[in-house]
Amino acid sequence: MNFFIFIALIIFYLLTIYPVLLFYRNDELSLLVLIIFILIITNSLYRIEYMVGQLFVAMKYLLFIIEFFKLQLKRMVTNLQLTIKFGKFSQSHINMRMFWTRFLKEYVQLYYEMAILNQTISGIYFDIEAISKSAIICGSLFYSKQIQMNVYNTIIVIFFLSPFIYANGLYTRVAQFPLFNQIASRLTIQWLARLQYQKFYKHSIYRSRSLIHDAIKLNLFTQTMSDNRFGISCGQVFFITKFKFVELFLMNFVLILMFYKKFCLL
Repeated sequence: MNFFIFIALIIFYLLTIYPVLLFYRNDELSLLVLIIFILIITNSLYRIEYMVGQLFVAMKYLLFIIEFFKLQLKRMVTNLQLTIKFGKFSQSHINMRMFWTRFLKEYVQLYYEMAILNQTISGIYFDIEAISKSAIICGSLFYSKQIQMNVYNTIIVIFFLSPFIYANGLYTRVAQFPLFNQIASRLTIQWLARLQYQKFYKHSIYRSRSLIHDAIKLNLFTQTMSDNRFGISCGQVFFITKFKFVELFLMNFVLILMFYKKFCLL
């Protein structure tokens, strides 16, 4: 990623220096002004490359953490789905208890770690959302005022669009947490309903105190799981889900049209 940033900055540097060299060749600039301009541009691009590199390192770390938690939750849901599908503990109460004890422990631990992570990065997501909204509005206003597009204003428009694209990319990853949690909750509810019907109504021999205790415990856990906000919040504003992501994506276009109508059609 740093290599691509370096290449992009080099291209921008050459595109910036080339018109100045043309001015110097046509005797419109002195040698002193040319040297000062090149030094200023070189120093500015060096600082920009450093800041952008640090920003990308932080964003890559954030993506890595999100992907790590997502894979853990996906593995748990897949394991639950396969276990229920093939009925590995349908005939053994001991296997059922061992599986659900392990599943509950892993889920509670992962939910606890996700809650701590949410407290840490929810403010970052709010900042990303604010920057994304501001960038897409400024980019739309800038694009609407252009008479003719060239390389320079195209680069500026892409620069304004990049926070919006990055924010939506993050939302697509984060929105999968509530989705996987909902899938796990639905699978557990369906399995419990089928189990209780088979064990408690068809076979009275299974009416043991331990089985009733496990059923009550699993029912309570399933209700808690369905009510959990398993995922990331955007500050104190909203909780990121798949439906909220679609809503925000559509509202961005409405916001752009409102600003375009307000400031550009005057």
